[in-house]
Amino acid sequence: MSAQPLRLAHISDVHLIDEKTRLRMRDWLSKRAVGWANSRLTRSKLFRHAPEICRHLVEQLPTRQLDGVIFTGDATTIGTPREFSMASEIFAPLLQAMPGLAVPGNHDHYMRQSVRARLFETTFASWQTGLRVDEHVYPFARQLNGIWFVCVNSSRPNLAPWDSRGKVGQVQLDRLEKLMSSLPAGPKILVTHYPYQLGNGHPELRWRKLRDARKLWDIMGKEAFFWFHGHRHVRYHLPIIGSSCVEVCVGSSTQEGRWSYHEYTFARDQLVMLHRMWNKADHRFDDVSEEIIPMPEAWQKHF
Repeated sequence: MSAQPLRLAHISDVHLIDEKTRLRMRDWLSKRAVGWANSRLTRSKLFRHAPEICRHLVEQLPTRQLDGVIFTGDATTIGTPREFSMASEIFAPLLQAMPGLAVPGNHDHYMRQSVRARLFETTFASWQTGLRVDEHVYPFARQLNGIWFVCVNSSRPNLAPWDSRGKVGQVQLDRLEKLMSSLPAGPKILVTHYPYQLGNGHPELRWRKLRDARKLWDIMGKEAFFWFHGHRHVRYHLPIIGSSCVEVCVGSSTQEGRWSYHEYTFARDQLVMLHRMWNKADHRFDDVSEEIIPMPEAWQKHF
């Protein structure tokens, strides 16, 4: 790490909704029909300010003296081409202005059509550059200021409307093992959409969990000092028992009443985590709290 601390923003779960989306005939026989109805009944209210907040982030983050952005997925609500077009238009200036890291959420990989069309990967291509073991997008790793960020896709389509579970998959896990063995020395941070555990330390709920979280942890547990993610729309952080790793959920950047994001300052001896929340009345983000996480000796030995 250089003498200058690394500063990153972490945003997630913005859930842009295109109100003009109309489903095709085949969509009515799929999970997308339920998601479309839910977006009109519930999410349209919870995320009605999402475009405004995203545009503010796009405008303001480059002025915050940051070195980059971490985006942990759910740019969209039901993963339609129109929603990704909207995301592309809104995020384009930020994608051009700042380096970043991006992994998809379960709503981005809501349907197989979205995955096959690589809609998320096309939209956020500039935030998916890094080292890989082959031609596959995931996993990939990128070093920033001496720290390795290891990005894993934990999202995949599910058939049942109530099923929002994630899965890395054995093939990607095998690639991850090869990638980790090839990375030069340096502290590692895992970046996914799904969590390992809830804020109370309990496992994620059955139909929302990362199905192979334990397998992922078996690979990364001895290496990762932090596990950054979204998925849950409330922010929390807590240690993963039996390790030096701290799990950090950033929450949703745009959901009504919870709208916030993190700014991290990485130093040799500590991580400073600044919580910034949307001020609806003044149409801006305000500093809310600052938390300091001490770095373990194993981290400090790298610098």
